[in-house]
Amino acid sequence: MTPLEEKLRRAIQAKAGQVPPEAVPPLRLSVRRRRSSSLAHGGGQRSGAPTRRGWLAPAASAAVVVALIAGSVAVSRSLAGRQRPPA
Repeated sequence: MTPLEEKLRRAIQAKAGQVPPEAVPPLRLSVRRRRSSSLAHGGGQRSGAPTRRGWLAPAASAAVVVALIAGSVAVSRSLAGRQRPPA
């Protein structure tokens, strides 16, 4: 520790010793985990939600990517068929 850090530590400990214990409120932590209450997350408390829903978003994203690739390939092939070969 540097001398400055040591001096700061001693100053904080001296001030902390001056505060009576009853002046400090107790630390209260929540017992249950808080959930988001937005509509995107089911509107708060979700009861009976399926636990295996984690695969739905990746599967939908993969389907969209496959559809975009297939569509771009189809468009590029249809446009390539219209072009005349150079004479």
